Amino acid sequence: MELEFIRNWKKFDLNRQPLLVAVSTGVDSMALLDLLQRLPENVRPQITVGYVDHRLREQSNAETQFIQEYCCQHHLPLKIGVWNVDQHPQHGIEEAARKFRYAFFAQTMDELGIATLATAHHADDLAETFLMKLLRGGELSQLIGIVPCRSMGQGRKLIRPLLPYSKQQLYDYAKQRQLTFFEDETNQNDDVLRNRIRHHIIPQLKCENPRFLDHVRSYTQQLSSTLKVNQQFLQQQLMQLLENDQVNLSAWMNLDQTMRRAVLKEYLIQHAVPLHQRQLEEVVSFLENHQKPQGTFQLDAKRMLIKEYAHFYLASRKEALKTVSDQSFLIQSKTLVSMAAFELTLDQCEQIDADEQLKFNQLPVGLTLRHRLPGDWLRIREGTKKLTRFLIDKKIPQRERQALWVIADERQEVYALFGNRPNSMIYLSQPVENATIRYIVAIKYRKR
Repeated sequence: MELEFIRNWKKFDLNRQPLLVAVSTGVDSMALLDLLQRLPENVRPQITVGYVDHRLREQSNAETQFIQEYCCQHHLPLKIGVWNVDQHPQHGIEEAARKFRYAFFAQTMDELGIATLATAHHADDLAETFLMKLLRGGELSQLIGIVPCRSMGQGRKLIRPLLPYSKQQLYDYAKQRQLTFFEDETNQNDDVLRNRIRHHIIPQLKCENPRFLDHVRSYTQQLSSTLKVNQQFLQQQLMQLLENDQVNLSAWMNLDQTMRRAVLKEYLIQHAVPLHQRQLEEVVSFLENHQKPQGTFQLDAKRMLIKEYAHFYLASRKEALKTVSDQSFLIQSKTLVSMAAFELTLDQCEQIDADEQLKFNQLPVGLTLRHRLPGDWLRIREGTKKLTRFLIDKKIPQRERQALWVIADERQEVYALFGNRPNSMIYLSQPVENATIRYIVAIKYRKR
């Protein structure tokens, strides 16, 4: 086992580098610590032991004293974290303990400048996690469970050198090396799902096939590789659909049904919006609904998916529900309206230096610059049309509609419809033929 461990250890490429080893004083971590200490000098890391006293069992004091003496005898630096009883929650204590433990390890790594943490997870742990994930259901990627190496963020990583070995192999090694270790009595309690799987299900599966653990490890490795290739492919597909971080809806619709869901899921994952299968199907139905070419879908408390005719994209709920101010300006003789994006003037003489001009023979009553209102209408060649229907026919996205400016009279007839940038005029009424032009409303955009 030592020779095999040396070969496996070299794959991590950590020769002589600082390493924090998570030790609980159980057989797994004591075997790992001994194996690391017995590595040839040229590949042996600079070991620091990280130990957490959870204060959960009566034997905690004995375990703490043991690891202190062990590290002193073997000249190993030791960092101890204590999870005081007053910090223990009433419920979910296992998860809380795990969070405390890894927070302590991360803090210790930062303090000592150590980039790598080693834990003693082994093949039985992998099989237990695999079966637990399988029982609970969820994403396919979750079946991978425990991997040999993963990022801990901020330049830190976690490695698991014992994954190729079973619990029995570690017991045999500890017996051969006459290692002292402590058994956690709570591991015998069948109230916990992991323990029931450990005590009853896995032994039965091992009886059916002695290579059960090897097969689980092989399947998880294959699954990990397949998912990595799949993700790379989906990222390439998504890049072809993106236009300024908005997904081209028609191009997305041209994908087959399975690919549509996979690409959508990748887009949401990239924006940290994980959805379970039922939610994903609801989003797909929303996007595929041709009867509603635009709209919003609330994903969670803070984010929404917005569909606007040719595209869909993510936005914060605050941004999606943002309303435009109710500013309005009455346009009268010699009017000057100065806005951040443009300047509007009314005069009785021709305006030459202007981006857009609205011309009148008689000035309409109550002519006003404002944002659109329910009931606004305009004239078209065939007669009149509600402004709302006009915007729908023009496929103007909802978020752009709210920001549009209109020039309308007191009867809500719209004479001009435009945005906050040059060349954004959507509608501009034309004066009656042969009419004498007496008033000019001029719009000049500011340079940016």
